[in-house]
Amino acid sequence: MHLSGISSLVFYTTLMSAPASAGEGGASAPAAHELEIDVVEASGRFGMIAPIDGKVEAWIETGDDARRCKVDVHPGRKGLHLELRCTGKKEHELVVEVTREFRAGERTRVAEVARPGGSKSQVYITLR
Repeated sequence: MHLSGISSLVFYTTLMSAPASAGEGGASAPAAHELEIDVVEASGRFGMIAPIDGKVEAWIETGDDARRCKVDVHPGRKGLHLELRCTGKKEHELVVEVTREFRAGERTRVAEVARPGGSKSQVYITLR
């Protein structure tokens, strides 16, 4: 096909302004803006969503346990740095601090705490 004059200029400009595709699939990956934190325990589960560079604080009640949870997330040289602190009864306190790379949409277990009596707390992170 041969284009000349203004038509070829418009065609060339359209091609140059089209977004480049990332990867072999041809679609670029969406940028992630938040971190979903999911805590699974024998007494129940709770979750929080935090911005990639920010903090969230909440009062969480699961079963007979009530506690204050704080999440602090910041990007760093080695990936995202997450600090989760849940305070309350000593036997239900939870502190997790991790720095690592996460892939968008992939649920990753970052911690598991075995408690006396056989119960455990598991912490999962999903970058969204």
